[in-house]
Amino acid sequence: MFEHILLGSLLFEFPEKLRLLKKMAWQIWVFFLFLMFRMMLLRQVFAENDTLTQSQELSLDQTLVSAGKLFELGFFNPSNSSKLYLGIWFKNIPGKRIVWVANKENPIPASDSAAILKIGIEGNLRIVDGNQNTVWSTNVSVQSNNTIAVLTDKGEFILKDTGSGTSLWDSFNYPCDTLLSGMVIGYSSRTRVKLVLSSWKAEDDPSPGNFIAGLSVEMPPQGFTWTNHSTPYCRGGPWDGGNFIGVPDDEKGYASV
Repeated sequence: MFEHILLGSLLFEFPEKLRLLKKMAWQIWVFFLFLMFRMMLLRQVFAENDTLTQSQELSLDQTLVSAGKLFELGFFNPSNSSKLYLGIWFKNIPGKRIVWVANKENPIPASDSAAILKIGIEGNLRIVDGNQNTVWSTNVSVQSNNTIAVLTDKGEFILKDTGSGTSLWDSFNYPCDTLLSGMVIGYSSRTRVKLVLSSWKAEDDPSPGNFIAGLSVEMPPQGFTWTNHSTPYCRGGPWDGGNFIGVPDDEKGYASV
């Protein structure tokens, strides 16, 4: 009699326990799906953001996008090389046309999947490899560590002080091979800094190549392309206030026909 009662009790409890186990398994699965969806949503929101803050890190699979979706910033490896760089490119042009590179002389191995861009505790932008070594930094004097970095619709990456709104560092002051609207090349007699465009060494190597282009220091300045950084390769002639007089003006030629 006791055996029958015990067996009946077990037969009654087993379906109930099985139902509870199924309910727990379903709850765990729903929670897992919620976490996955939240992670995907956060990644999408971050990808459409134009601003990097100290609470964020930009990993290899994430990008910043300017407000008007004209430019994008992130990690890339040119021509599928074995090296990683942080760069800016046109957002809606096929082929990822790179216009600026941060660590052009200090790349990261493409196998380093843990590399990130972040704002350090002292307020500077830093590219950090998987071993937590800084491979590139803005390296400017920051009075306050309350800084953010913004990618603009000009293709300009700016480190700002959030309190004063002051620009602490600007990618336009470190041109690469592309002259964008609003960017300046030339020579500052005050800072004694010469801003030039520099060719890539190769299609898969954005480090400075054999050619640079810019302005000479005499007045009026002349437009030059130099090879080996010092030998004149092409001269545009003096600036007359509207043109480099050594460069043929096709528009004037067509207008006189």
